[in-house]
Amino acid sequence: MARQQGIKPIIGCEVYVAPGSRHDRGAGEQKSKGAGEQGSKGAEEPGKNHLAAQSPSPPGSKSGISEASFHLTLLAKDLTGYRNLLVLVSKGYQEGFYYRPRIDKELLSQHAQGLIALSGCLKGEIDQLLLQGQKEKAASVAAYYQEVMGEGDFYLEIQDQGLEEQRRIQADLLELSQRIGVPLVATNDCHYLKREDAKAHEVLLAIQTGKTIKESSRLKFSSDQFYFRSPDEMAQLFREVPQAVTRTREIADRCNLELTFGEMHLPQYQVPAGHSLESYLEELATRGLEERLHSRKTAADSPLPEEHYWERLRYELGVILQMGYAGYFLIVWDFIHYARRQGIPVGPGRGSAAGSLVAYALKITDLDPLKYQLLFERFLNPERVTLPDIDIDFCMERRDEVIDYVVQKYGSDNVTQIITFGTMMAKGVIRDVGRCLDVPYGEVDKIAKLVPARLNITLEEALQEEPRLRELREKDEQVSLLLETAQVLEGLPRHASTHAAGVVIAPRPLTEYLPLFKGSKGEVTTQYAMDDLELLGLLKMDFLGLRTLTVIQSALRMIQPPKGELEIENCKLQIENLPSPVSNLPPALPERSSGQPSSGDLEDERGKRESADFQFSIFNLQSSILLEEIPLDDAATYELLGQARTMGVFQLESRGMREILKKLKPQSFEDVVALVALYRPGPLGSGMVDDFIQRKHGKIPIQYELPELEGILKDTYGVILYQEQVMQIASALAGFSLGAADVLRRAMGKKKADVMAQQRTQFVQGAVAHGFPKEKAEKIFDQMEYFAGYGFNRSHSAAYGLIAYQTAYLKAHYPAQYMAALLTSEADNTDKVMLYLRECREMGIQVLPPDIQRGARDFTLSKEGLRFGLAAVKNVGQGAIEAIIAAREAGGDFQSLEELCQRIDSRAVNRRVLESLIKAGACDSLGESRARMVTQLEQCWGTGQKKKKEQASGQMTLFAPKSDGPKPRGRASAEAPPEPKPPAEWGAEARGGDWDRKDLLRYEKEVLGFYLSGHPLDPYEKELNRYSNATTQSCTAVNHGKEVRLAGTAARVKVQLTKKGEPMAIVTLEDLYGSLEVVVYPNLFKEVQAQLEGDEPLMVQGKLRANEDRISLIAEKIFLLASLPRLKYSKVHLRLPAAEVNRDTLTALRDIALVYPGACDLCLHFFFSNEKQVSLEASSSLRVSPDEAFLSRVEALIGSDVVFLE
Repeated sequence: MARQQGIKPIIGCEVYVAPGSRHDRGAGEQKSKGAGEQGSKGAEEPGKNHLAAQSPSPPGSKSGISEASFHLTLLAKDLTGYRNLLVLVSKGYQEGFYYRPRIDKELLSQHAQGLIALSGCLKGEIDQLLLQGQKEKAASVAAYYQEVMGEGDFYLEIQDQGLEEQRRIQADLLELSQRIGVPLVATNDCHYLKREDAKAHEVLLAIQTGKTIKESSRLKFSSDQFYFRSPDEMAQLFREVPQAVTRTREIADRCNLELTFGEMHLPQYQVPAGHSLESYLEELATRGLEERLHSRKTAADSPLPEEHYWERLRYELGVILQMGYAGYFLIVWDFIHYARRQGIPVGPGRGSAAGSLVAYALKITDLDPLKYQLLFERFLNPERVTLPDIDIDFCMERRDEVIDYVVQKYGSDNVTQIITFGTMMAKGVIRDVGRCLDVPYGEVDKIAKLVPARLNITLEEALQEEPRLRELREKDEQVSLLLETAQVLEGLPRHASTHAAGVVIAPRPLTEYLPLFKGSKGEVTTQYAMDDLELLGLLKMDFLGLRTLTVIQSALRMIQPPKGELEIENCKLQIENLPSPVSNLPPALPERSSGQPSSGDLEDERGKRESADFQFSIFNLQSSILLEEIPLDDAATYELLGQARTMGVFQLESRGMREILKKLKPQSFEDVVALVALYRPGPLGSGMVDDFIQRKHGKIPIQYELPELEGILKDTYGVILYQEQVMQIASALAGFSLGAADVLRRAMGKKKADVMAQQRTQFVQGAVAHGFPKEKAEKIFDQMEYFAGYGFNRSHSAAYGLIAYQTAYLKAHYPAQYMAALLTSEADNTDKVMLYLRECREMGIQVLPPDIQRGARDFTLSKEGLRFGLAAVKNVGQGAIEAIIAAREAGGDFQSLEELCQRIDSRAVNRRVLESLIKAGACDSLGESRARMVTQLEQCWGTGQKKKKEQASGQMTLFAPKSDGPKPRGRASAEAPPEPKPPAEWGAEARGGDWDRKDLLRYEKEVLGFYLSGHPLDPYEKELNRYSNATTQSCTAVNHGKEVRLAGTAARVKVQLTKKGEPMAIVTLEDLYGSLEVVVYPNLFKEVQAQLEGDEPLMVQGKLRANEDRISLIAEKIFLLASLPRLKYSKVHLRLPAAEVNRDTLTALRDIALVYPGACDLCLHFFFSNEKQVSLEASSSLRVSPDEAFLSRVEALIGSDVVFLE
């Protein structure tokens, strides 16, 4: 880009040089932080406010980081210098990080070739020594650098930003230059581009340091001269040493680095002997397609003849080999092949790669691109040379195993993860700047909300699109200053972090291509972001972790055949009694296209089982279904989708998506694919979704401008929904090749007027040449251009639609197994667990507490229901769980708390662990109350451990019964111990006194993070129906500013002071569905502090506030839930299903109202099956008094969930 603008790029870096060795850390060393965590320490002023005229303190001294390193500027003269610079910067992070990345003189001496060094600003070592009056030492250091860098490759910098320290040493620098022959060069320490940006830079420093601009103690520069001065300004400033100015041209002329872009640097994939990359790819793809075609069972699997597949394969291979990408495909095939061999779930595809038949044949993807009309050119365009981009989803838990495999295969120096930079975007920078300028929060929030909610929108675009924002800027000077400052800072990096999925793989050590970075947790990443790596021609891959793949695999492992009998060698075995096969699985089953074992594989891997007195062999029953064999026309699955019972279903569980599902009522896999594409801001905001639904249900006629469009748009009811449809239309009507059509698609997406005009001309001319009317061609192009703004990648929609369908199928047919797998995957997300537990109960799945007798680490299934995993209990780690299970398997069920204490390994399980298990209900099967067990725990622990020691030493208590101690389990035991009774079946006398319900729930919440046996809101079901109009879940989907009434318990109360010193509170309110942040401002907090600090359920009334992607509730009133019936109300709302209300019902309702006259208006809301609503307010003569008697009679007449009081 610089060369395109006629600018010569000079690549360099201001490095930090350690005073001694880069490996040294001072005695007062603080923990190293990554660049992303430096905060205020990353911003130093080079002037007097930040530097002391004294010797640099040793590293680790309390004087901070300023003295831990010196500044030095390095410039690359050529490719050798550039590569040395890459090594120096990388090692600065990897070996020398101490507050900052540091090199040392030893490292510089090893990598000085090809570099020019400048002595640096006031923070340079030479300037520091001169400020301290150590002229001889400064001369010695200058001579050292001159020797290390080589003759003519070291310069003394002279600067003048108006700082007194700079002027103090200018004469010294000139004298030193003349005395030892080191040339002097004039530079300007640039921290911003223009002088008028100095104020914005002050705000930036305040943002970095968490200060406001009004705070006198904030970090700031001493002048406004740290900008990019013009040549004339530099000449005037250093007129007494003109040679120092002209020397900048000399340095620029000596820097002639040439970097090559556009060349590919792929790692070398080792093919078998006798093969080239090309021949091996051809062999694998041909063999893979043969297997795919052979596995087709019916014509429904694909109606196309096989020759179509072979023709497409030949075409794709031709393009891939011609473009030189055979190695790329083999590299991707290799690590996916490894993942499948290891049983690591791999997604069916992601992005445009699902459109490649070669990828499908290689089992990189699992979606037939011909069957689903996916286009190869959307993935790899032969008319536009770009590197293919195959993103892969792996099981979340085992993704790192695949990355480790790649690291081992290609070398740790050649593979690393990629950096990503968080930048100051439009809304965020308004909030940051407003905070630093001390603008009231409400005003800042108002301004930020005026920025249109569009991805990557700029402030300039927001001002053009939103007249209210322009009006505010013009009328309010403070807003004008805020926006002006924000526009200067917009787009600047805010922090660095590791990309969630990106990995780069190089043929040689990465430091030959790019610098490396060390993050806050010690992880090594590139310093160049994704786009820069692509320009360098390096292979970047996205290894994404998809939790849903983990859920699917876990569910399949739990799925057993239906309850019945399996006949083996004339013996019958009840399937429900089969032992769990999971522990006996081989480490890796033979490969199968979906990553799941086939029946033949299972037979090969069959294991031996033991039952009663005979040996028998059975097939491994890990899974009774295979993903690729799930029918895509399953009625039960579409019933579940149509009823929107999709909580926990991939891509389809959000509230908004469930609303669309109810309206759309999918009936085919194409409908599911469309849902993935439709549920995005563009289609939702444009009315496209409603149009699509109306067309599907025949309420809007489907019309095509030309008959030729029907075959392309039929599946989407005449709507251009997918980007591929734009390409197909251009090909069918205007004769575009699919490669040219992809160029058109890209142009429409970027909306460049000049390019679009050219494309329009080509399209219309092509359509006319193919015999279509010009007017029709113009109209169709307009439609394509409009829909292209909302069009989505069909390949990605189809791949993710398949995962969505698979999870819906599992939930429809194996609900308990699926929910168990889902809960296990979300065990660390309290809100999700609460949501899914409620879903289980609504599905009729009984949720059982964790149990030391029956439980495992994760959620499991039993005859009684779905049991909590022991890992869900706080303070219970993996070691403790393994110790409990080992003791249980070795000696059978635990008979008492004392026996439990005796048998478990005290090195892994301590009293704290046992107390947590008791509070969670995991020890209820021991037959004692939780309160009694907690009380007796200390004594039982001591007695149990004492007995354990006595047994270990061969001693026995004199009067101990022979049966004392663990009993062997299995055939050696004459009689297996009886299964303990559930605690509810024990009498209160036998169990001893227990906690009351409130304490029992409180302790469950303490150790589980949520309530399990019940919820504090359970007794208030009637009040919730009558007085609450929202839940924490529904609040996430409602509009900003909407007034709601929400019930819950105060899980956490954080008291903080306002700027005026008044106490307020941030409350985490929890209900049956999740949690929500509630803001309680000082005036209300004074009134309700006691209620917030108690543990009684509350009702909060207030307005919702949407702040970026976070919803909070600004409280206006807070009541105890128990006190609600005593409050005064103004309206009684009745929610009535229109189909069930008749004249008799309304007459009876009127009669009840007349019996209970009062001051409240009566409002009737009639709901219809098409989700429309009609609201009526009864006459003033029917105002009522909403006391308990009135409400009970109304509910007896109409139903228990119809009344809401306002």
